[in-house]
Parts: sequence; structure tokens; C-alpha cells
Amino acid sequence: MISRYEAYMDGVALSSISDKLLILDISHEAPRFENRSVQIAKRNGLYIADRYRESAQVTITFALRIYDIAERQHVCQEVVRWAMGKILQTNDRPNQRLRVICETPPVIESALNWLDAISVVFNGYIVPFWEDAIQSTAVVTGATGTLYVPGNVPQNIARTVVEVSVEPYATITGITLGCGETSITLSGIHVSSAETLVIDYDEQMNLRIRNGDTSYLNKRTAASSDDLLAVCGAANTLAVDCTSTVKATFKARGLWL
Repeated sequence: MISRYEAYMDGVALSSISDKLLILDISHEAPRFENRSVQIAKRNGLYIADRYRESAQVTITFALRIYDIAERQHVCQEVVRWAMGKILQTNDRPNQRLRVICETPPVIESALNWLDAISVVFNGYIVPFWEDAIQSTAVVTGATGTLYVPGNVPQNIARTVVEVSVEPYATITGITLGCGETSITLSGIHVSSAETLVIDYDEQMNLRIRNGDTSYLNKRTAASSDDLLAVCGAANTLAVDCTSTVKATFKARGLWL
């Protein structure tokens, strides 16, 4: 059925499951922040030491205009299968995505009331913000560069992680990569001109530093930042300091409330 709404899970449209499925609504929970506060000595009021968001919630409501109760149940189960994916996109937030888990799978509560609306609820926990579907990219072949990252999440709430791939023109044994106020220094590495050093994250947002199958996490110096971070909605200064000339590609996804 034709609807003005559409949702995609890992690139698959919800409406593609059945031509008798009609998406009725896409609703978003208003952003809620938790504040960690401390009392100011001998003063009234509180000082907000930290603010964070726990999750981002999306509810998709749809109807299955199917009179046959067995067929209706079958299609609902296919929606359950669809909902178990990882990356949600909706057409009311074009060019954005949310890493989700299905919090409340859809269920047919009444076989009798076949026109009832059905809902499925998703929550984004690991990254509790909508992200740009396509990463912003900047290539640095000298000492400095700039990476503009879209987004409307203020830096006192969150900054977005930066991934880097480094292609050396000659073998490198050490490198420092910087973005804004953060930097990572690696020493005692060995990356030839035929290899690529990669700093990125797995699906659980665990940092990886690799040269092929070799991990260089233990080559990070103690003075390094935990992550390379960029401010959203701003141009971020990039820096590269290396034992040889390299091509460094910095990538980041803007974050949105």
C-alpha cells in the first residue's frame, strides 16, 4: 500500500515485506538528558559536571490490511524478522541513520480486530544519536588539514569519533594523528608503502588500530587520547606528524538530536 512514510532496516524497506502493509506513523521520543551535578561550596544551586543521553527511541506504527488471520500473522512475523536488524533509516530523517535494537517487537494482539494498528519500538543505545548516513571525509597529505562535520549535538553533550586510514609513501615506524584537542600517537609500528594503517571502530564501538590482521592497539602511547574526536557543526583542525610522507584520510559522522 502507498504511504507517505517509509522505514529501512539495513537497507531493506519495511513496505517491501507486503503490499498489504501500510505505515501509519513514525514517532520520535523527545531527547532526554541525564545531568550529573555537584554542589558548589558555600553557594546555592548546583554545578552540572556532565550531561549525557542514554538512548534514542523510535516507534513505527503500521497496519496489516489482511483479513486472513494466518496470512496476517505470517506477515507480522516477517516484520519481526525485519526489525531484528542493526541500522534504521526513516524517510522523515533523510541521509541519517540510527544504530538500533528492537526494544518491543510487533505483535498481533487480536486476531479478531484485523484493522488494529501495530507498533514496533526501537532504541539506539551504543550511539544514542542519529548519525549522518555518509561520513564526512578529509584527506591530508601534509602536516595539517580541516574536517567539517555536520550535526547539531553540542560538544558539551558529545563529540563524534573520527576514523583514519593512513597510506604511507615509504615505511613508517611512528605517527601522530590529531583532530581538534585530541590526538593518538603510535610508536614501534611497521607499515610499508604496500600496507594501510587503519583506526576505526567495530559494531560495539570498540576502538581498533590495525595493519591488516595485526593489532597496533598496544603501540598507542600513554599520552594519547582515548579516541580521536570531532565537534559537530564545526570545522575541525587535523594534524599529521610522521616519520615519512603519508596520505591520511579522516572520516566522521555528524550527530543529530
